[in-house]
Amino acid sequence: GNQWMLEWWLPKGRAPHTVTDEELLAWERDYTTECDATSENLDAFKVRGGKFIVSGGLEDSIVPVLPMADWFRRVNARYGGKETHTFCRFYLLPGWAHGPGRTMASCPDYSAALINWVEKGIAPESLPAKMRDGSTLQIAPQW
Repeated sequence: GNQWMLEWWLPKGRAPHTVTDEELLAWERDYTTECDATSENLDAFKVRGGKFIVSGGLEDSIVPVLPMADWFRRVNARYGGKETHTFCRFYLLPGWAHGPGRTMASCPDYSAALINWVEKGIAPESLPAKMRDGSTLQIAPQW
């Protein structure tokens, strides 16, 4: 999944498929702390008053939703559900793949939700998503 990042690390003209296991381990050792997004420690972000929305498509075969859900469970375990929801919301999107899926036509407007949360203090209790049949589905955050 990090092959595109390898292209920046490799010398110009070197193809990612030529990387040896030893080189890959060295790359991971050198860059994991900068590229890793799996820590449940969001203390610094929370203290700064940060807010963010995380979502995963239930039909996404490229970015699997289960590791994202596991991460969110760990965040909840660290801060508690109510405290987590003061700065982070996680939404599971039914019918969403790595783009429009079988039933969902467009993803929710995360920007508007985040702007309302940050600038007006209105946390997104649900996100509206347009469905292929023309209806709107209100997606509630996970706890």
